[in-house]
Amino acid sequence: MNLQREFKSAFFQTWVNEGLPDTARYEASYLHHLAAIHCPFMKSNHISAKSDALHPELLKRVYGFGHLVGQTIGILLGIPKGAAAKRAEWCAKFNLGISLFDYCCDEAKEGAFVEKLPALRAFARPTEPTERAHRVSTPLHKLLNQIASEVLQSVADEVGGLASNAAQHYLWKAMAKMYCAELHLSKLEVTTKVDLKRLKSSVRFKSSEPFRVMAVWMALGDPRTKREPARSKTAGALGGALGDCFWLVDDAMDVWLDFEAGQWNYFLIVAAEDDPSLFANPRDAMLASRMTQLWDRSRVPQETARRVVRRFSKAISVLPKTPKATEALGLIGASLARWSC
Repeated sequence: MNLQREFKSAFFQTWVNEGLPDTARYEASYLHHLAAIHCPFMKSNHISAKSDALHPELLKRVYGFGHLVGQTIGILLGIPKGAAAKRAEWCAKFNLGISLFDYCCDEAKEGAFVEKLPALRAFARPTEPTERAHRVSTPLHKLLNQIASEVLQSVADEVGGLASNAAQHYLWKAMAKMYCAELHLSKLEVTTKVDLKRLKSSVRFKSSEPFRVMAVWMALGDPRTKREPARSKTAGALGGALGDCFWLVDDAMDVWLDFEAGQWNYFLIVAAEDDPSLFANPRDAMLASRMTQLWDRSRVPQETARRVVRRFSKAISVLPKTPKATEALGLIGASLARWSC
């Protein structure tokens, strides 16, 4: 059983069965939209083709993806075009910022350092000892600190202006939890000595919750949300369902890369829940085969794929059905198809 192939097949077959737009039809439009998005950091002194994290094309792609997510969510929620365009710029910065933070924690193994960057000290818990923020020296840290500062200032302005609105409070709390989840996961290895319940929550929060945050942020740009707070809940449901799609597609495609890197992944957690002793010996030559058998026996890739697409379909069922919304769904589908390659 090939988990990636089985998941992908079930995911996009369910996508079609739910009446969602043909992903292939929108691929060219998706690429055109991404190419048209301007990344303001392309001329920054921080970027470098010699850096894995700061390569100009990577920055443009990650920034563009966040912008497109904001745009499509804005269309699905029926947010006025002018308001949506400005809010989408924040989503682009936010997506680039969390991607750089993930890189620092997971690839560069600098979690203990970047958590003390000046902008990120905003997430320090009251019980933590007061420490002087680290001096920002490298181009990567400077860019991360700059983006984090701009993103968090925008949220602070929003919260300060409407302190009684639960949606604004959610934004800050969610970002703080995402920050803690990333730091927590960056310190873990694939072993039996973990709290699987907390682990699954952290993995989901790190990978899926950013989409809910972007959706709620977009909704708050609509004047109607202030009069009808339920709109932020609808946006949150949409963002959460969309985030789960991207999270699980990504985890399915990267399951063996994550396993080899010793990083937890949704499908590895499911295997560990089925057999708690599975990772007692990470060097077990038969470990990959045993996991595959567990997934196959419970039809994990197929059932997970169907469940997540149906949840997304349910989330959009309450939203306005317009030609623009159909196009937005097509762009989302095309993006998911590219993530699954």
